[in-house]
Amino acid sequence: MPEKSNSNMTTIEKINAAFERVAIRVLERARHTKTPIVVWEDGKIKQLSPEEVDQRSQNQSMTNDK
Repeated sequence: MPEKSNSNMTTIEKINAAFERVAIRVLERARHTKTPIVVWEDGKIKQLSPEEVDQRSQNQSMTNDK
C-alpha cells in the first residue's frame, strides 16, 4: 500500500507509522547486538529473539491475508 504524505495522514495514522518505525529500529538493534526483545504477553514478561519476532510477524501477516 502506498504511503500517504504526512499532511494527509490522521493523527492515529501518524502514531501507527511512528510505532512501526520504532519497532523496525528495535529489531535491527536486537539483531546487531544479539539481544532479546522483551515483551508483555499473556500477563507475563517474555524474552523473544529477533528471529522469533520475525516469525510471529510473518505468521500474523499470513493470517491477516486470509
